[in-house]
Amino acid sequence: MTSQADPNTNLLRAAKSGDLDGVVAALAEGANINYRVGKGWTAAMWAARGHHVEIFAYVAERGADLSIRDGLNHDFWDISAKNYLEDYARSSEIQGLARRFPQYEAGVAQMTAEAKLFAKSLAKEFKGKTRTLSVANTHSEFQVRTTYRDMQCEFMVFAGGFDLTIQNFRVEDMVISLNIEHRDNKLHPVERDGMLAIEGLFSEDFPIYHFPSTHSREAAEKFFSAAENRDDLMQLRFNRYEWMAMVPRQLRLRNQSTDMAVVKSRLDALANIYERTSKKTAAPLLAQRYAMKYVRTNNGDAEHRFGGVAKKAIQCPQCEGDLCQIASFDATDARLDGIRWKRKNIEAAVCPNCSLYDVSSLTCIRYVGKTPTVVYQSEQSCSGEGEGFGECFIALSPVGNCAAEFKHRLGGEPGWIQGDDTPDCPCCKKSMRFLAQFSSGTGLVFGADEGLAYVFLCSPCQTVGVAIQSC
Repeated sequence: MTSQADPNTNLLRAAKSGDLDGVVAALAEGANINYRVGKGWTAAMWAARGHHVEIFAYVAERGADLSIRDGLNHDFWDISAKNYLEDYARSSEIQGLARRFPQYEAGVAQMTAEAKLFAKSLAKEFKGKTRTLSVANTHSEFQVRTTYRDMQCEFMVFAGGFDLTIQNFRVEDMVISLNIEHRDNKLHPVERDGMLAIEGLFSEDFPIYHFPSTHSREAAEKFFSAAENRDDLMQLRFNRYEWMAMVPRQLRLRNQSTDMAVVKSRLDALANIYERTSKKTAAPLLAQRYAMKYVRTNNGDAEHRFGGVAKKAIQCPQCEGDLCQIASFDATDARLDGIRWKRKNIEAAVCPNCSLYDVSSLTCIRYVGKTPTVVYQSEQSCSGEGEGFGECFIALSPVGNCAAEFKHRLGGEPGWIQGDDTPDCPCCKKSMRFLAQFSSGTGLVFGADEGLAYVFLCSPCQTVGVAIQSC
C-alpha cells in the first residue's frame, strides 16, 4: 500500500485537485507519469476530468501516454467530452491539445485497427454485417448487426470488447443491472433501496440488482429463482468492468474479452434464457420475407408503390397539413394472401412536418368509412420543413431468414435499431402485426439520423401504424 508521501499517489492527488505545483513536485520526486491504480485514471485523465488545461498540457509535453484507456475503455478525450458542459471552453481546449502529440494519434490508430479486426471476427463468427459508423461513439467506430438464434444482436465494437444490445429480449417486466463494481451485498443485503440479495448465484461480491418498483422486484425474484436461468447466468462469468442490464424488451451486455470462445459461451447462455423465457410476439403476418427494391416500371401484376400521394388526403391533427404517403401495398397480391384487408391497398403515411424526421414517432391511421382518420399520433415538434417522397414501384424478391435484417423488407419480424417498440392498436388495445420496414439511404431519411420506418397492421380494426426509430 502506498504511503501519504508516495510520489505516485501525490501525482494523482495533485492532478485531480488542479495543483500544478504538486504535479511538478511529484514528478521531480520520481513519480511515474503514467501511474494509475489498476485500470483507473492517469494524471492526464484526472486533469481532463477536472478541465485543468495547464496540468494536462504539462504532463502531455513530458511524454504522458494519452492513448491509455480505463477499465470502461475511455481515454482522456472521452472523459473530457463526457463532462464538457461543466466548462465547454476548457474541455474543448484539452481535446484540441491532443492533435499536437503524435503518440496519441498513433495510439488511437492502433486501437481502431484492433477494433476493426475484432468486428470482422464477430461478423464472421455470427454471420453478421459490419460497418463503420458515420458518427462514431466515444469509444466505438464499428458496428456488427446479426440475428443469432433468433436474437437480434447489435455489437458496438471497441478494442478489447463490445457493448451488445439484444433488441428483442423480452423477459418479464423488470429493470435490473448486474455490476461487479458494487460490492455491498454483504453489508446491505436488502435494506438499501434498489438492491436485491439472492444467495448462491454468483460470487460473494457480485452482483447488485437494481429495481425501480415492487413489481420489478417480484419479476426479478421469479426470474432468478428458476434453476435453469441460474445455470445459464453462471456461464456469463463476468469480470470487473463488465455488466449486464435487462429492461422490458431489451438486454444490454458490456463484454471486455476478445476470446471468441468466451464470447460465444456468453451469447449461447443468453440465447438459452431467451428461448425459454422471452415473450414471443404474434406470428408474422407474412412468414416469407421479401426484399424491396425501388424500380421505375412495374413488371408484375400487383402494384406496390413507394411514396407518392395518398388517394384520399389525410390531415395531421397537430399541424393540420397533409400526411405524406410512405408506401401503398396491393392487398390483392397473392404474396399477401392471409391479410384480411377490406380495401384494395394498404397505405402507410406520416406527417412530414411532425413525425417524419423526429428521433422516434408513431402514427396510426384507421381506414374505415370514406375518409381515413388519424387515431393516434405521438406528440412531436413541428418543423414545418417536411417533404414527401417521389413515387416509384416496389419490386419484391424472397430473402432468407437472416438477410436484409435492417434493410427495405416486407414480412418476417422487424429489425429493431432501438429496441422492440411494437405498438398496440389505439382502437382495440391489442398488439399490432408487423408488415414492412423502410431504411434510410441516399436521399431518403427516416428520423433524425440513419433510421427505419416500420409499418404495422391491425386487420380487425383496419388500422395502419407507422413507427419511426433513429440510430
